[in-house]
Amino acid sequence: MRTSALVSSAFTLLLATACGESPSKRAIREVANRPPDAGVVLPVPANATLLAAGQNVPRNLIADEDHLYWMNEGLRAEGKPGIFRVAKSGGEAQTLWEGKGVEGIAIANGSVYAIISREEQVIRIPKAGGKAEVLISQHSGLSAIAADSSNVYWTSEEGIIRLPHQGGTPKPVLTGLVPPVGLSIDKGTLYWYSAIDGKVMRAPVSGGTPRRWFEPELTLHQYFVDNGEFFFALGSQGKVEIRRASGAGSAPAVVAGGQNIPVDFAADSSNIYWTTGDAVMKAPRSCGTAVAVVTGTDRSIGVAVDQSSVYWTDRGGRIQKAPK
Repeated sequence: MRTSALVSSAFTLLLATACGESPSKRAIREVANRPPDAGVVLPVPANATLLAAGQNVPRNLIADEDHLYWMNEGLRAEGKPGIFRVAKSGGEAQTLWEGKGVEGIAIANGSVYAIISREEQVIRIPKAGGKAEVLISQHSGLSAIAADSSNVYWTSEEGIIRLPHQGGTPKPVLTGLVPPVGLSIDKGTLYWYSAIDGKVMRAPVSGGTPRRWFEPELTLHQYFVDNGEFFFALGSQGKVEIRRASGAGSAPAVVAGGQNIPVDFAADSSNIYWTTGDAVMKAPRSCGTAVAVVTGTDRSIGVAVDQSSVYWTDRGGRIQKAPK
C-alpha cells in the first residue's frame, strides 16, 4: 500500500536531511527547478489525457475505483492549497478541504484522512465531500499517515499512533522511536524509515518490538511497500538503482539501474512505476528492463495506477493519465 509523503506520496515521502527537508520535498524542489521553469508549461504528452489543471504542486496521488485524490501544497501563486479529487474520466476538480499545511493523506473506509501539521491536527473527510471532522488536535510532530481496513495510523513526536475507523481514543502503537520519516502498511505490518540512523524498520500493526528489515544502514531517496515486497531507490542522479527485497533479511535484487532520482512510486501485480520529473517509468517487479510509459511529463511528481492506466501529477498543476 502507498506510503504517505510519504506517503503519501509517498509512499510521497521520506528522507530528512540535516536541514529537515524530506526526500519527497527535495525531489519536488529539484524537479521544479529543472528548465523549463518561470511559468513555462510543456504541452500534454501525445499519448496522455488531461484530467484536471490549475492545481498547486499536486502530490500524494491516490486512486480508488472511480476517482483520484491528491493534496495541493500551496507553494505557487495559482491554485488553492488543500485536498482535492477528480473523476478518472476527468472533469471539474472537487475541493474536499481547503487550507495550507497538509503533509499527507490516506484513504480507507469511505473517508480521506489527512494530517495538517500547521494546525497540529488529524482530520477525516467523506470521500464524496462534506464537513471535515477533527480527530485529534494539539498533536505535534505530525509527519506521515497511512490506513488499512480497520484503523488509521500516523507518526508524531509520540511515535506511531492508531485510531479505529469507528472512532474512539487514539492509542500509541509504538513509542520511543528514532523519528520516523514516512509510513507504510502492508499485510498487517507497519514499515517506516529513519533518516537519522538510516534504518528501515517494521512492526505488527498491533504493536510489539520493532525489527529491522535490512541490516545495512541506507540513505534512501524513496521507498514503497506492496504485496510483501519492499522497493527502494538509492544512488546519484542518472545512476540510481531501484531495488526489491522480498522478505525480511533477504538480499535485495536490482530491479532497474542507471535511473534518475524517483519522486514517487506505485505498483500493480506485474510492474513497479515511478516518476522522474521528465518521465513516468516502469519495470517488471521481478527485475528487467526499465522503459518509459510516457516522456515529456514536465516535472512529474505523484503517480498512481489501476488496471488500465497510469496517472500522474506535475509541477504545472495538472493531473494526467496514459495507458499502462
